[in-house]
Amino acid sequence: MKKVKFLCPFCYTEHDVEEILFRCANPHCEKEPDDRLEWYESGMKNNAKEIARRKNDVDVGNEIEDEEMTMNISARYAHVFSPSGNVKDAIKNKGAICDKCGERSYMRICPNCHNELSEYVYNPKNEKNMIVSVLGQRGAGKSVFLGVLLHEILEADGVFTSILGRNKNSGCVESVNDSRNRYNDVFGKFMYAPNDARRILEQTQSSILNAKESGAYRPFIYNFKYDEKSMFPSWIPSLGNPIRKSFDLYLFDAAGEDLENRSSINIANRYLSYSTGIVFLLDPMHLTEFVSKLQDEKAIRNAAYGKAKKDLIMDGLDTTLNVIEQIAERIRHEKGLKGTELIDIPLAVVVSKCDMFIPFLDADAAIGQTSPHIQARGFVTADGNQIDHEVKGFLEENGAGGLIRKLANNFSNVHYFAVSALGKNNNPKTNEKGEHIIARPSPHRIADPLLWLWHQEGILKAVQ
Repeated sequence: MKKVKFLCPFCYTEHDVEEILFRCANPHCEKEPDDRLEWYESGMKNNAKEIARRKNDVDVGNEIEDEEMTMNISARYAHVFSPSGNVKDAIKNKGAICDKCGERSYMRICPNCHNELSEYVYNPKNEKNMIVSVLGQRGAGKSVFLGVLLHEILEADGVFTSILGRNKNSGCVESVNDSRNRYNDVFGKFMYAPNDARRILEQTQSSILNAKESGAYRPFIYNFKYDEKSMFPSWIPSLGNPIRKSFDLYLFDAAGEDLENRSSINIANRYLSYSTGIVFLLDPMHLTEFVSKLQDEKAIRNAAYGKAKKDLIMDGLDTTLNVIEQIAERIRHEKGLKGTELIDIPLAVVVSKCDMFIPFLDADAAIGQTSPHIQARGFVTADGNQIDHEVKGFLEENGAGGLIRKLANNFSNVHYFAVSALGKNNNPKTNEKGEHIIARPSPHRIADPLLWLWHQEGILKAVQ
């Protein structure tokens, strides 16, 4: 019988399901050191040289002695053990008995990095889970985009449960591991706080310098369940019943700083080549020709988090183009592709803050209209194609034609989107403390890029 394999979404190593370990869930069981998890949470041992280089801003040479990287690994972790008996049953639903305390545990962990795995890691039907990387240069708005997107995912009657419920029947979503708590700590308590306390987040910290605190190595994990119509008529007992399916969605927020040079992208973003989809954020305030058309200096500063018009015009797209080159080089290297071969990972290019440029478009532009995908119970290809056409036209008109061509020369499947995470007239306003205050986010088309990626994976059907 063919062995079932899985890819750990934390360390990106592939294993047979039978290799999965368990961690004891009994709080009274004897604690022990866990050097594998410590190294993971601290950015991995091979990050030490890069950490030293960045912190000291000097060339540290070729070697760093092990003593310099020695960590205080204390006995503070629950016991790790291998399941006995029928391993597949233990992993699937029965759990395993701790060989120290005799209590049953359902906490499955990766045999390499010892991170807790989703209960859905056992997937004999080989239903494909999704790894989606949210990328872009520093200040592109990735964290704001992701914070609002995760809020929509978690909403009981939100975009994603609604479209699965209508398209597949009985759609629902659950947070996995600590994803809900991390969402609240990193996004929710700031962006969805009461009244005047709402504010946007600081930029995602480099996962190399601060892996443990920033959590940038850890994806946000959500499990989606839905019923799929059986191929048999509903009147046939059992066979005609809907088929319950599920998939895990892993969302990574990459720090722009970690994407801008070869050394850091090789260390901090190992998940790129394993992505089943990429969302690449582009801030229109980085388009020199577009910014030059704007007249309201105050609105410009609010949209650009305090930057003046003249500074934005000087910045341009150079950093964005460099990030694209670094991403493509990293993925090709990991996949063993030649420089002339196109990368087949679906790429959703998302121009953010579309409320800033909608006034410059035709009055009937699709970008300004409500997204039709939920009402249509699938991905409306005509709308998707029109949005793609309009966004590329906007970019061409504002000096970003080279970016379009660079992406086309590196990726085989690129689609363009326009979104507003915060909504119309909701650009951050800086208070006396230097905090960027916002009203409650009222997103526009925020779900479209992820719905398109679901369509690429066959989760959502095309609707004409």
